[in-house]
Amino acid sequence: MTLLVIRDYKPSVAGYLSRWGLQVCPGVFVGDWNARIRDELVKLLNYLYDQEYFGGATLVTAHPEGGFLEGFSSMTIGVSRYQHTDSEGLLSTGRVRRTRKKVVPPTQPMSE
Repeated sequence: MTLLVIRDYKPSVAGYLSRWGLQVCPGVFVGDWNARIRDELVKLLNYLYDQEYFGGATLVTAHPEGGFLEGFSSMTIGVSRYQHTDSEGLLSTGRVRRTRKKVVPPTQPMSE
């Protein structure tokens, strides 16, 4: 079982992905793809991301016989607000901190 979530996508991407899986909500697709189809789908998603058809995607795949303690693994394509990390076999998710640029005041007073 695989869950695919895409963000900021063009309608044509959703139409194409609905051929491969069931769209349960806008941008959320569910399918039971084997490893070969899943690898081809990842290649396609990387290509579409490079062509700016969508803003990012997260792919979650169930692995009941191995992998993490939760029984699934995840992959992120593009920019995400969340980061997945492996901590001693336990998959944890956290928000990515974005650094803000410091506003440097001008060194000289502005002339009128």
